[in-house]
Amino acid sequence: LVWSSDFETGVGALVLSDSVVLSDSRGRVVALDKQSGNQLWFNDLDTNILSKPVLVNGRIFVATHDDGAFLLDPANGDQVQKIGLGQGAV
Repeated sequence: LVWSSDFETGVGALVLSDSVVLSDSRGRVVALDKQSGNQLWFNDLDTNILSKPVLVNGRIFVATHDDGAFLLDPANGDQVQKIGLGQGAV
């Protein structure tokens, strides 16, 4: 084990080439440097997250409990788009 994190992920992780992106059910998404474990960015989406983060067309996709989803920029965690998926879509 090279490093550890106190971030409590209840949803899952996405491993990218240079970072690990973690999310939790409370709406927090964080990227950690894969080599050092240092935080690269943090985003609080202010809604409960339903799915682990996945990479879709170069964006980080997370589905939410309110029948929506967010697309985030993997470089800085900024919200690129909020998507309404409709009831029961995820």
